[in-house]
Amino acid sequence: MKVILIGAAVLVLLTISYLKGRSKMREAERMDQLVTEKYQIGELLGTVSYHGGFPPIPRPEPLKVGLAGGSLVLYSLKGEAGTIPFQRIKKIEHFTTRTKANLKNKSVVLWGPIAPMVFKDKYRHFTLIKYTDINNDENNLLLELKDSGACREFSGQLSGSWRSFKKNSQ
Repeated sequence: MKVILIGAAVLVLLTISYLKGRSKMREAERMDQLVTEKYQIGELLGTVSYHGGFPPIPRPEPLKVGLAGGSLVLYSLKGEAGTIPFQRIKKIEHFTTRTKANLKNKSVVLWGPIAPMVFKDKYRHFTLIKYTDINNDENNLLLELKDSGACREFSGQLSGSWRSFKKNSQ
């Protein structure tokens, strides 16, 4: 009898978590559609990790980036969004940082010879967008991507759209 009650309780908890997760996914898709329609996003460049700049979001979180006409649109699935017009962008570049693993503080007794295999160097790939904000102040937007290939592709698409906008506006 206890086994049946425990099984039923587990089944109820799994059902509740499934329904909550499904409603969150639907809410995220709806917000994505609303922002896409509002800003008329033509091309979605992907999801990046936001580290500062514009829009004023209090902590780093995943953002979706898209191109809408002559501007770059950044938005979260909470509905926070902002645009940077291409004419305000000064430079787009990408770079990689490496943090070496600190093996000196790791226990030789616990990890032994496998410490270098477990604790590896960390590589982070960023795209930096330098632009002039609304107050005519120089500002930077720092976006982190998962790997080097995605960073190069993202920077290439963004730079290509920015260059074609500059060429067409002259």
